[in-house]
Amino acid sequence: FAERCQLPRDALPPLTAAMCRSVAALRSRRRMQQHRQLQSNAWAPLLQAERLLLRSWRSEQARQKSRADFEVRNQQRFELQWKRYEVGLEAFARSRATEKGKDR
Repeated sequence: FAERCQLPRDALPPLTAAMCRSVAALRSRRRMQQHRQLQSNAWAPLLQAERLLLRSWRSEQARQKSRADFEVRNQQRFELQWKRYEVGLEAFARSRATEKGKDR
């Protein structure tokens, strides 16, 4: 084994050389993955604050839209009730006027 370790890569048997390339590629992928993980861990606290800010902004936007929709529905309901009241009041005024007209 010690003799084999001293040999240059070109002198290794083809299967061993392929295995060395495979192990080197795996090692490289693992290093990249570890680098990405370290970078992600470093940025996580900063991004957490940004995520919380965005989440609160979106929920505030949703609340404002919900409130605006609620106000529109209430305004429509009020206008409908007012029209009904107006029709009823006009009918009452007409009936009172006709009653007064008959009494004379």
